[in-house]
Amino acid sequence: MISSTDPNPYEQSFIGLMQTSEGKNLAHQCYIDWDITNACKRFEASEEWQTLRKYIVKYISLGSKVLDLGAGNGIGSYALAKMSYAVIAVEPNPGELVGLGAIVKMSRETSLNIRCISALGEVLPFESGSFSLVYCRQVLHHAKNLDAMLAEIARVLKKDGLLVATREHVIDSPESLEYFLNHHPLEKHAVEEFAYGLDRYISAIRMSEMKILKILTPWASVINYYPSTRDHRIKQLTDLFVQKFGSAGRYVRYIPFIDWIYRRYLESKDHTPGRMYSFIAKK
Repeated sequence: MISSTDPNPYEQSFIGLMQTSEGKNLAHQCYIDWDITNACKRFEASEEWQTLRKYIVKYISLGSKVLDLGAGNGIGSYALAKMSYAVIAVEPNPGELVGLGAIVKMSRETSLNIRCISALGEVLPFESGSFSLVYCRQVLHHAKNLDAMLAEIARVLKKDGLLVATREHVIDSPESLEYFLNHHPLEKHAVEEFAYGLDRYISAIRMSEMKILKILTPWASVINYYPSTRDHRIKQLTDLFVQKFGSAGRYVRYIPFIDWIYRRYLESKDHTPGRMYSFIAKK
């Protein structure tokens, strides 16, 4: 276990978070575990990653050089390396629980060849055209300068290289940003969060001269709606029908495509500040 005297404030916030059962569960959902290798294995086996990897292999040949930008504790780096990509992990936080120290520890335990570099996304220490893929999981919304970060991503990508930016928080107005920050479960633990409007992400990607191939809306894919699961949604919908129609309502689960129908319904109603979108773009 990491010492509570560690001066890293971001690290400290998660250490504090994990002292309570509720906080430990929240950290677990964020793939933050004391056993970093186990957290990486959980992520690799998750529906989120198994869905995302289909998009990646469609465009990027195995063995290609890829960048995990804002790599955190290395869950994405692990999953990419297990797919036989040559991975460079960039993370400015040195922490042994949530940062570069965790990735170094995991790569030693697993003997995976992951090169670790401390750097910011706005100033990447790589030659232009270095990578076939830049993968960012919940990273762009942390950018101090979104345009600069995306310009750097575009610069280090090869021609026809891919940007995959997942689970980015989207807001609709300054008021919704304030609401999001005030209600984000990690804010009270001093974990800095932010969010941009959907148009702001789109314009920044296009300004960097990348072409957007796909935008995944909040309920379009488990990539965004994790930790919700199909079973949870079906139970939620069944409970609603049972309340309205009695015991006959439990048969709603057998309606063809009911999960898709319910997700479309949730999509139409969801204006939650900080809801998540994912972007796939090509240089």
